[in-house]
Amino acid sequence: MSGTVDKNWMSYVGDNPDVSGFVNPPDPENYSDIMKFGDCTNVVVNGKSVAPGQENCVDAVRGGNYLWDNCTLFQGAGVATVTLKGAIDGYTFRNCTINHGEQTDLELGQFDKYWYPGRPATRGGLIDNCHTSDGEPIRATCWNADKPEVMFSNVVVKRVPWLIWFPYFCFRYVWIRLFP
Repeated sequence: MSGTVDKNWMSYVGDNPDVSGFVNPPDPENYSDIMKFGDCTNVVVNGKSVAPGQENCVDAVRGGNYLWDNCTLFQGAGVATVTLKGAIDGYTFRNCTINHGEQTDLELGQFDKYWYPGRPATRGGLIDNCHTSDGEPIRATCWNADKPEVMFSNVVVKRVPWLIWFPYFCFRYVWIRLFP
């Protein structure tokens, strides 16, 4: 659980990160995540295709006001294509192709090492005019996350019940403090 280290292709931190120069690695299978965002605000990813890594093509934790516009997000080799967690406040996928991950396409509000009991949920999501390459619904899984607003998109939202995610998150919270 703890002690594993991600190897990410491009990592961004802080306000208004410049992603304009983003290109995929020649060997995406050698990276955990291709685009990693940590505590970012006012993120605009426009017109990019993001290859799948070992875990996700996109992983974002904390921050807010994320926008993926006119992007192609390829299937994640791990659980999800995109993971958004850490009480993110505001995210939008607009005019995007979001391909299928192993178990889900968008994993929202999953556990992260910054979680604590009482922290706000990942929230303020919008999926607007998005689709998958095979025409099947986009699968979104909400852990500690509010259900995203969906416009002109075929999205199936699966909620992980509080009685499942909360004890799991508490266990992980204690575990990473006992065994850093």
